[in-house]
Order: sequence, then structure tokens, then C-alpha cells
Amino acid sequence: MRITAEKLERLQALTGLPQEQAQSALKAADGDLLESLLLLERAGLIADAGVGRWSTGGAETRLAPRPARNADPQPGSQEKPEDLLRRCWHWLVYNRLEIYKKYDPSRQTRCPIGVLLGLLAVAWYVAAAALLIALCTGWRFRLAGPQFDKRN
Repeated sequence: MRITAEKLERLQALTGLPQEQAQSALKAADGDLLESLLLLERAGLIADAGVGRWSTGGAETRLAPRPARNADPQPGSQEKPEDLLRRCWHWLVYNRLEIYKKYDPSRQTRCPIGVLLGLLAVAWYVAAAALLIALCTGWRFRLAGPQFDKRN
């Protein structure tokens, strides 16, 4: 493969490395952007950003699962206010209310908990009426998301 200026700029943007290191990584990977990122990560020059992973390989290529975060803080440790705000934000955004037809799973809609709470705060009578009408017409409700997972 060829090393182009676009690949070099893209690698620099992704890693934050200087041009010389990015160019040497691309040369080592024969111009393959993904392979150069893997080489840099294995060399410890860039950190694993916690990006989701997917592999077509078998069991031998599976990555070891990351250790789960401890849900309970250590005794005596204080939680920072920004950590609390970040956890609340994630709870409001990534958890959702799912509205679905009982016998037709293809008919489904989702609403983040934060949007639902906002609607209830601003126009509670409209949101409550809509939920009641949906319930009476055969729609079902469930809470879903990382905090409502059955394994937790």
C-alpha cells in the first residue's frame, strides 16, 4: 500500500503523535492505517481509548474482557462531584423507556430517560396522557439500558 498525506494526517489526528513517528508507523505497517494503529498501541505509544471492539476471528482472537468497575466506592474514598455528574448524565442518556406492541415486536419506539423526565417536568399532563392512551391501546412499557440489565 501507498503512504499518502491523507493517511498520515488521519493517523496524526487519531493518535496525536508527531509526523515522524506517524510516518514510521505507517512505513512499518506498509501504509495500512489500521495496522499502524495496532502497532502503535502494542508499542505503548498510544493508549487504548476504550473503543468498542469487533472481530471476525474465532475464540483464539477474542480479547480478554475488561475488569468490571467496582460499583461501590472504596471505604473512605470520596466521589468527586464531576464523577457524580458524569454518572447521572450517563444514566439519563443511556437508559431508556421502550414502548412496544406485545404481539408485534417490530413496532417499537425508544425514549431516553432524560427526555422522558424533561417531558414530565415541562408538560406532565401531555406526557402522562400520552402514556395512558398508549397503555390503553395495547402498548407495553419497559425500562432498558446498562443499569437495568438483568445481569447486574
